[in-house]
Amino acid sequence: MFKVSKPTDMFTICGVLTAGVSEKEKMIAFMRLFQTAKRTSYQAARHDEEQEITISGLQNRFIANARWCQWAYDEATNVISSQTELIDMYIHDLGSKLDKSKAKLKEIAKRKKRRGIQNRISKLETKLAYWKRHKAEGTVPAAVFGGKDNLIALRKNDISKDKWRELRSGSFTSIGQANQKGLAGQHGNANTEIVFKGGNFVLNIYIPPAIGSGVKTGHGVPRREGDWITVRLTIPPRYTGTLIRHLAMGYAYTVQVLRRDGEFYCHISLAQGDGAKVDRIVPMAGCDLNPQNVSLTVVLPNGNFKVSKVFRCPDLPYVRAEKRDQIIG
Repeated sequence: MFKVSKPTDMFTICGVLTAGVSEKEKMIAFMRLFQTAKRTSYQAARHDEEQEITISGLQNRFIANARWCQWAYDEATNVISSQTELIDMYIHDLGSKLDKSKAKLKEIAKRKKRRGIQNRISKLETKLAYWKRHKAEGTVPAAVFGGKDNLIALRKNDISKDKWRELRSGSFTSIGQANQKGLAGQHGNANTEIVFKGGNFVLNIYIPPAIGSGVKTGHGVPRREGDWITVRLTIPPRYTGTLIRHLAMGYAYTVQVLRRDGEFYCHISLAQGDGAKVDRIVPMAGCDLNPQNVSLTVVLPNGNFKVSKVFRCPDLPYVRAEKRDQIIG
């Protein structure tokens, strides 16, 4: 089974899709299939089923295309990887809270307040034991696709079943390859092809024939033109040149299509080509540059927040160039 990994230095452009009723219905139906394949992959990966067996099963049950099944599987395993990384953070945070609560208990003399702190300590110890057990056994808890809070809201009738289905089945993702091309021959992504023509962008999406339709698919079988849908793609004007150049070079790009409140959005991720290695042993800082302020945040190697600061420069857009350089410095 082929394996393609997304580069770590990704730059994402957020766009909007404009589609007709037929195209919307087809995207919604395919999102449900993709997310069902993802959830099935998640359960299979949790039970240590081999990747090849899982993906073969997805092709026979849900989507008759190896690439789509591969991306669904990859998204599922990414969820497991994220959960595994978060276990250490949960253990660290709960341990810190437990130490603080025990220290506070020693300072409190009133019985009622002590009882409240003791109850908190008991709850923290239960949670800490839960996560330590997952850590020791190398397991992760079951995920609630769509969100645990939303599931509780559904049970309370605070959200509708249609909204819950949208939350659980609201996206699909296709990771591109430079040596693959789509309907119009544009290199970079075999299943979600971005084409620039007539001064506009369009997104061609390959939706394989339904399982049991009798239509042959797979390696060496030409894909039918009728299995593609084309929708208009609109991106912020400042990124138009970047995307056109990327397409002209035939580089790979990743496309994620999302549905939110009846609207369709497109996230296009491009590799920046930055080969610098990131040292994850030391704290890391992120910088957000704005016309009138610079925001900095530092996190520890375990992902915990350390410090954040905003440097305000309200005069920066209005002063002369020399003064601007001085303020920035």
